[in-house]
Amino acid sequence: MCNRILKPKRKSEELIAMMRNEKGIRFDLMNEEDAILYLKKRNNYMRTAAYRKNYPKHIFGNNKGKYIQLDFQNLTTLSALDKEFREKLLQMSIDVEHAIQVHLLQELEDNDEEDGYQIVEDFLRDNPYIRENLVRTSGGVYTKGLFEKYFTVEIVTTDEGYPKKKITEIDCPVWVLLELLTFGDLLKFFEYYRNKYPHPNTIPKGILNMVKSMRNACAHNNCLFVNFAPSDGTRPPKYISDYASHVLGMSKDDRSKKLSNRPLLEMTGLFYVYDQLVSSEAKERMKNTWDQLSHKMIEPSLGQFENNLLVVSSLRFILNLIQHIH
Repeated sequence: MCNRILKPKRKSEELIAMMRNEKGIRFDLMNEEDAILYLKKRNNYMRTAAYRKNYPKHIFGNNKGKYIQLDFQNLTTLSALDKEFREKLLQMSIDVEHAIQVHLLQELEDNDEEDGYQIVEDFLRDNPYIRENLVRTSGGVYTKGLFEKYFTVEIVTTDEGYPKKKITEIDCPVWVLLELLTFGDLLKFFEYYRNKYPHPNTIPKGILNMVKSMRNACAHNNCLFVNFAPSDGTRPPKYISDYASHVLGMSKDDRSKKLSNRPLLEMTGLFYVYDQLVSSEAKERMKNTWDQLSHKMIEPSLGQFENNLLVVSSLRFILNLIQHIH
């Protein structure tokens, strides 16, 4: 390991000089003085420069290893778009979480085989790690009261001789459990319930995992657009490919390229689940939000990337997703 030597701490001025001299990044659309201020006041180098992976490099000649037609403002625009997308995709994930809770409670209400309590006991018995998750989060200021009312916890001694909290009694209904579960554990319960009581509109497990992954990326403020290129290790499941073909109207070649990019695949999965589960009122509100972003930022930015087919085609793919919220 020699990162300390090869990648030492640098001032913003040094980073801009490195981008110009070593990376071939231009400063035509945004001058160097403004770029320095951007790195000092608005964003850090690592997150800004990450988007350069969407641009090819010269393979031969004096500019070998330098980026082709990449301006610093291209990076800042992708960063700004990414931020806006994370916020809206996270809101979509929250809408999905709420919709799942609503669907579960409605199905439970209509299910004469369930009293709302037994399935909680069965679920936590069959998923001991989720019992552990509940204990770990039981001290949270917003859920502590609920947890203490519906669960009995005792301190036990582990085999190693350490004290440990353990749930010893469960007297909790589904409508309370849903308020205590993490998003990932809620998806597990959704799957558990639908396996026990099949539903004609069951959402496949794989697509729920995509939704969870996208939600976590947005919640943790991870950059989504660092590389729009296809990946050999990503293949869309058939129901997503069919959705892209029949609903989005994508050609086989476009599906092969865009749905083998993990962020774009997970984004498609989220839009798919959103379409299946979320109420029409929430969809209308979300569509208006996306439309505003499209007119304000996405469509105007396309001209800035006219020399980069990868970026333009990916943004148009996302615009297609947005247009099919209904």
